[in-house]
Amino acid sequence: MPVPARSSPGRPQSARLALGFVLLLALSAACAPGSDPDEPDFAQAGEQRLPPAESVLSSVRSGLPSIPVLLRGQVLRGGLPRQRRRIFSFEAELDFASDPASIQYTLLDAFGAVRRQLLVVWFADGEAGWQLEEDGKISPLDGAGFYAPIPGTDVAWSDLALSFLWRREGRTTGLGRVKGRECYILEFSPPAGASAGGPVRVWIDMKMRVFLKMEETGRDGQLARSFSVKDFRRVSGVWMVKNVEVRSHPGKNRTLIRVDELCAPGLEDAD
Repeated sequence: MPVPARSSPGRPQSARLALGFVLLLALSAACAPGSDPDEPDFAQAGEQRLPPAESVLSSVRSGLPSIPVLLRGQVLRGGLPRQRRRIFSFEAELDFASDPASIQYTLLDAFGAVRRQLLVVWFADGEAGWQLEEDGKISPLDGAGFYAPIPGTDVAWSDLALSFLWRREGRTTGLGRVKGRECYILEFSPPAGASAGGPVRVWIDMKMRVFLKMEETGRDGQLARSFSVKDFRRVSGVWMVKNVEVRSHPGKNRTLIRVDELCAPGLEDAD
């Protein structure tokens, strides 16, 4: 698939895109830098100046792999584990060292046939371009389609863009805990074209500098959608995200993004 041009004025720019797909976070967890010696003491948060959101995100980006990586996994839908069914399998080719940086997702049906491909690139100035291919044809993808859920899931195409890592207008609003981990809480304005229309909040682990949770609110201030890391796996002696749950509220259905395989030079899956 050719490299797409920058997003047209009629499409949302990277600064407006929704939160990124959490497959990247699996890599961030495996490659994350150590804790920042200047980070505030969690117990003294009220007396410390919180780091800017851009600084927090910059430290997350610094943990991205410098070599091409291939991820394989599945997207499942349902409530209880025994009720989940596979919607599609996926492959994700990530290359953050190239210029422009890129990621390509390939969605496969039950027989392994390619159904859709999404290519997203990030230019040096932080803007993004994207391109969707379905059944061998380039398909238009406007703002409404970009934020609409992929059929049968709670996952939107915008969730595959990883764009929150390059957003610059966010702010650090406080500290919180997720699964006992101390986190910075970042807040972003709602992306143009998003259906929820309310602020987006992201929890970043203070020490590991990886994503743990996201909440997207509606115009009424109520929770509309959430992402949460469910568990981890061990790869080459380090921990990476294994399962992420995506949920639309107040409904009970859940979409599970499961990473089954990570392929890259020097990484050996020890699960």
